Amino acid sequence: MIEIAISIGIIGFALVAIIGILPSGLNVQREAHQDTTISQDAAFFMEAIRNGATNNGIVTSQNLDFLTNYIEGIAVITTSTANPAPNGLTNAFGLAGNPPLTSGQQILGLLSTPEFVPDGLGGVATNVVAARGHGLSGNALEQNGANNIVAFRYFMTVEIDAMNTSAYGQSNSPTFQPIVNGYLQRNLYDIRLKFAWPVIVTPSSVVTGPGRQTYRSIISGQLLPLSNNVTSGFWYFQPNSYSTNFTL
Repeated sequence: MIEIAISIGIIGFALVAIIGILPSGLNVQREAHQDTTISQDAAFFMEAIRNGATNNGIVTSQNLDFLTNYIEGIAVITTSTANPAPNGLTNAFGLAGNPPLTSGQQILGLLSTPEFVPDGLGGVATNVVAARGHGLSGNALEQNGANNIVAFRYFMTVEIDAMNTSAYGQSNSPTFQPIVNGYLQRNLYDIRLKFAWPVIVTPSSVVTGPGRQTYRSIISGQLLPLSNNVTSGFWYFQPNSYSTNFTL
């Protein structure tokens, strides 16, 4: 009987230790899953933006239309240095009180909005692009818009800037550096995808957890607005088109 009592005591002690560490193990597993989802989604969006569009900025393919099941909303907040009055204007889709996101072309055009553009008033407009969505590569039970209430959500901020360099040491010509810089600004862009997760949506607020990650890459080609109209709100990379105009 003594041996049985000792055995039960040992088993009980082990069970308490296992149960006590179980929440930590589940947290580690959840965080690893979220990190993996973010890294895979970042690679997807990076390539989608990089590949851009054809036919002068018109997306003819419908291959990205499935993104409407994952991207819940996109907001482009614009501020202007020349005209402070419209500061804070928002080009928003999919969010409460705004038009819905209806196609992959629309989503790609908003995500590709450059951070700095001429505002048409002699100044510079600054665009902040923020999207809210849930994992493309997450749990199979959360795919294609299913289980939206419990799906893993994140915020993604997109920053696209024209490349700028002084080109020092490349040539003794006084005009070489600005020409090279002009070529780069028209054909090479720095892109950053900034993620914050998880997103917790309640009836009264939207908050994010502690997860943060930034992904950065270089994209070559021209970045053109839809129909050559910088106020259209839709931009697309032309990966096979390069500008040779170096007029300063």
